[in-house]
Amino acid sequence: MSSDSTHRVSGGGGLRARLELTRSWNCGVVFGGVLLGAALAHGGVPRSPAVYLAALGASLITGAGNALNDVYDVDVDRVNKPERVIPSGRVGLPRARREAHAMFGVGLLLSAVNLWTLLMALLNALLLAYYARASKRMLGTSNVTVAYLVASVFPYGALAGLGIALLPGGLERALAPDLLVVTLCAFLVGFSLEVVKDIEDIPGDSKAGARTLPLAWGPAPSRNLAIATTLGAVALSPLPGLWDLHWVYYPVVAAADFFFLASYTRPPSEGRKAISLGMGLVLLALLLGVLLR
Repeated sequence: MSSDSTHRVSGGGGLRARLELTRSWNCGVVFGGVLLGAALAHGGVPRSPAVYLAALGASLITGAGNALNDVYDVDVDRVNKPERVIPSGRVGLPRARREAHAMFGVGLLLSAVNLWTLLMALLNALLLAYYARASKRMLGTSNVTVAYLVASVFPYGALAGLGIALLPGGLERALAPDLLVVTLCAFLVGFSLEVVKDIEDIPGDSKAGARTLPLAWGPAPSRNLAIATTLGAVALSPLPGLWDLHWVYYPVVAAADFFFLASYTRPPSEGRKAISLGMGLVLLALLLGVLLR
């Protein structure tokens, strides 16, 4: 292969590489979470175009944060995950950085459906950018940051549902009890998932001199903390069904709880996938509960 063709492979990539770099699945989950936040707060499937614009903006900001995280984690990923887009050479560092910055900009523009969504999107974008640069030195605060970002999609969707005109009484609906419980559950599961990821990443993180909970406390205490936060989410998970959701919410969320609990009987890499699957099932449970009620 010529040096020119080698440069094209390492620096260019393609659509599949971009989807992998931005974690397209995560972006889709964020999009759905925003819509569900609006639906839970305002009593039905969102009809306002503003909600969908805000959801797309949040998805782009999420993708930008994921890409920028890989830019700064490239040395660690060469040890922990050499198959990822940047260490494998499918997308070059400069291009990944430029595209992440562009997605941040477009995402913020789309998120400006009202003042509240713009402020929240700006805060989240700043947190994602800081996390990408400093996550391996933040100890437990990195896990809290990501857990907040995961949970924030629901109140963000509720705020987007207020529309440009900020509907009267809308902020009270955005703080509805079922939405707050869902947000807390998402925070707890998000925190747990991040701790499990840090346990999985111990080999590369230790070589890079990172400061994570498993390296500071040890894998076992960190795992116990993740289990405790997961149990908290499982204990709270039936509560949203008490607020005008269809009964089908319960069996689907029970399946999600099964995956959450089963994740701690598996190695970290498999447990992480089980938690991610459980999070997808929670979104499905909420979606069905809203559509069928």
